[in-house]
Amino acid sequence: KDHDDASARQVRRLIDLAAGVGAKIVAVRDTPLKSKNAILELGGWLLPLGDYAADRGVTIAVENTITLHRARQMWALLDRLQHPAIACAWNAMAGQANESSTVSVPVLKSRIAYVAIQDVPFADNKSCLLGQGAVVGDKLLTRLRGIGYDGYVCLDWSGPAPQPPEELLPASLATLKQWQKIGVPVKHKHHHHAHAAKR
Repeated sequence: KDHDDASARQVRRLIDLAAGVGAKIVAVRDTPLKSKNAILELGGWLLPLGDYAADRGVTIAVENTITLHRARQMWALLDRLQHPAIACAWNAMAGQANESSTVSVPVLKSRIAYVAIQDVPFADNKSCLLGQGAVVGDKLLTRLRGIGYDGYVCLDWSGPAPQPPEELLPASLATLKQWQKIGVPVKHKHHHHAHAAKR
């Protein structure tokens, strides 16, 4: 309970910060599912935070990085909440480890607030340049275009980046622009990424 309260306070601080700088999305990682009621518990924790965010013009986007890897799990949570300020931050790498974007994107549809993408080689979990690993980014963007997605596609390296930023970012942007020819427009905006998962 104390950890849940501390995490909620952290998310509220991030919401206030986002509202103060004009950012519209705060991403919060999902939670380990320790019981069959875990989605209910997570939903109960998120709901008052959603009200807090809505009052400040911010959306909480729940990211599928821990256990909600399948789109139907994420959909079950968001469908239960039915809150306009709580949506999905779809992590392409985590999602693809469990199902194809041809499944996940059509299931979640408009519940996707933004997409986080990075790439890893086929043989290990170390990051590599976008387009040189296992993540099928071009097909993901095509599926996003199919649902009319007009949100953000964000470069996201949780661990050590494969190159210095001054080399990594131009190379990644070039790959995204190549994918953009058959995908969705790539927007650029600052987002505040909260790693305050409820546990």
